[in-house]
Amino acid sequence: MLKAYKKYAASKVTDDAALIEKLGKKVKLVEGRYENIKITTAEDLLFAGLIAKRLKNAI
Repeated sequence: MLKAYKKYAASKVTDDAALIEKLGKKVKLVEGRYENIKITTAEDLLFAGLIAKRLKNAI
């Protein structure tokens, strides 16, 4: 991944997968859990807090 970022830093790629494809490598998708979210906004952080609370209460 670091190699791809260094080589294509000036490229207008939209995500990590596109960088790997630029290296000529195959990208493999793996299904994950719904709770495994990417936190990029304040709303995402609130949602993550709700998920954490739910998981804590389930223990």
